[in-house]
Amino acid sequence: MKSLLIIAAMLTLNLSITGCQTVGNFRYVKAAEANDRGDYEDAFREYMILALDDGYDDQGSAQFSVGSFYLKGLGVERNPNEAIKWLAKSASNFENKKWAGLAANKLGQLYCNGVDGFVAQDKLRAAKCFLKARDLGEESSHYYINTMGEDPELYTQIYPEEFSPDGSTKPEKLADIKDFVDDDPKKAFRIASWHARDGSAKAQLFMARIYTGGIGIDQNKEQADRWLYLAAKMVAPKANYASQ
Repeated sequence: MKSLLIIAAMLTLNLSITGCQTVGNFRYVKAAEANDRGDYEDAFREYMILALDDGYDDQGSAQFSVGSFYLKGLGVERNPNEAIKWLAKSASNFENKKWAGLAANKLGQLYCNGVDGFVAQDKLRAAKCFLKARDLGEESSHYYINTMGEDPELYTQIYPEEFSPDGSTKPEKLADIKDFVDDDPKKAFRIASWHARDGSAKAQLFMARIYTGGIGIDQNKEQADRWLYLAAKMVAPKANYASQ
């Protein structure tokens, strides 16, 4: 008898959950239809109900829609700050990675360009949003990541691990590097890299020259510019050096 009661309770719960999802899907269809016919107030109202419903499977999609309506001022007063709030909710709703990725990518665009009178431009925050979108599988984020990575200052902030101590054993002193530049350029690179990561402006400047000339490593103008930026930031004596 007890087992039958448990089974009955489970069936009731399952039907309840299924029923809620069916109602949610019906609301989503209503919202989409209202949007198609230009009845944005009704569409916004239905999307908002779903965006607030933690039991709705496609809640992330509804949250994205609410954010988009706030951004464009459709069916509600335009408010980019509210748009960001709802897009952030969608970007953190990992049950639906597609919408989370789209939301993260849209947030990246908003922070990258800023919105006059509402949202200040913040390229570092934008880059983090694009990286999140990439990790969630949003293909269009790659374009923005590659474009923003061309800025040496921004790149060093996005990927600080490339320019920070890596835990390797301390090599010879930086002053000894001249003994290896010709005979063992790879060792010269390792010496310069360790000291540059450790915060030596002289080593950072030398890394810029190494990448420019391809000393012990393939030539890489972009990486040269990044190390040059760090050297300039540290007020190195020859920070005006420009890679060619």
